[in-house]
Amino acid sequence: MADSRMSGREMVESLQQLGWSMRHFGDKVGYSDRQVRHWAAGTYQIPGEIAQWLRTIRTTMSAIPPPDVTDFRRRGGHRLHQTQNTTGRGMAG
Repeated sequence: MADSRMSGREMVESLQQLGWSMRHFGDKVGYSDRQVRHWAAGTYQIPGEIAQWLRTIRTTMSAIPPPDVTDFRRRGGHRLHQTQNTTGRGMAG
């Protein structure tokens, strides 16, 4: 079995690559952001199961890049949602 130990630095780099905060990561794995900060500082060891899971997520996200939306944006698709009411006018917030 591969070594499941993960350094705090590797964890922080993984979170940055994923765009996750320590609080978000802690919520996902069921630990407080304080505990996650301890892992990042090297005060406590990151549980092996969590280290393996984070590596899997990081590797998967790296292997599957986001779609190229260049043409979509050129056609004016820069908004997330365009809602219209039955009169064809945009709905007020």
